[in-house]
Amino acid sequence: IFTAPSGFAYDLFRPLEAIATRMPELMDRVEVVATDLDPHGALAGELTGRAERLGIRFRFLRGDMTDSEMRRRFEEKAPYDVALFVGLSSWLPKPQTLDHLRWIRENLREDGLLVTDSFTPEAYALSGRYVGYKANYYEPEVYRVLVDYCGFDGLGADVESGRDGINHVLIAAPRVRRDERP
Repeated sequence: IFTAPSGFAYDLFRPLEAIATRMPELMDRVEVVATDLDPHGALAGELTGRAERLGIRFRFLRGDMTDSEMRRRFEEKAPYDVALFVGLSSWLPKPQTLDHLRWIRENLREDGLLVTDSFTPEAYALSGRYVGYKANYYEPEVYRVLVDYCGFDGLGADVESGRDGINHVLIAAPRVRRDERP
C-alpha cells in the first residue's frame, strides 16, 4: 500500500486494525510505504509504532512526494496494490496533481486500486484560502475525468460523497493500456 500524503493515516490504519482484530494472520502480508512533509517530525514515530503493533512492514519517507528523488525511493517497493492519494488533490496545483496521478498509474499493479478524493468549494474549505493556499476544487464528475485522463477508469469509478457534500472519495482501477490489449 502506498499512501501520500499520509498524515496520521487514520484512513488506512483504522481499517487495518479492524482487519487485524478479525484475521490477524493476514497482517504479515501487508506492507505500507507512507510519505509526508512532516514538518514537525511527529508522523514517523507515531505511524511506525502503529505498524509495529499490527505486525506489518512499514516504511516512512519524509519529504516532498512530487520530488523526483523521492519518487525513485517510492518505486523501490512498486508496483503497489493500493495507492491512497487523500487530502491533497485540492491543494496541489493542477499540473502536480495530474503528474502525481500519472505516477501512481505507472506504479500501480494492473489489478490495483486508487483511492483518492476531491473537494468542492464550500464554506469549510475557505479556511485554507485565508492562510494563503490556492485551492483547486473539483466536482466529482470533473475529478473523475482528470483521473481518467491519467490512466485510470475514472469514468467508471465509484464515488461516495460525504454527508456534508464537500468531500468526495473516488475509487478507480487502472484503465487497460492500449498497448496491452489483445
